[in-house]
Amino acid sequence: MRQQVRVQQQQQVQRPAGSYVKTKKHELDKQLYIKLTMLAALKEFWYAWFVPLVILLIPIFVSGAFWWCFGIALSLSILYVLFWAIQFGGI
Repeated sequence: MRQQVRVQQQQQVQRPAGSYVKTKKHELDKQLYIKLTMLAALKEFWYAWFVPLVILLIPIFVSGAFWWCFGIALSLSILYVLFWAIQFGGI
């Protein structure tokens, strides 16, 4: 017990008053961060890519709807990627 008290007292005495901890600055490049997080988000939410695929299947049942469905599916895909890019770019 006495040794533990002495060790604690010695540790307190060895530190000078007003000392602070210096850490190294570890920071990723902004473009690398956005790329890594985009890939992680696209892998995590892989099921969201089924929505444009289902929309592209609509012309099988409705004649003359190919270009409308293609445009909607393409727009949704682009907006989905842009949404995540803006989210991670803002951080």
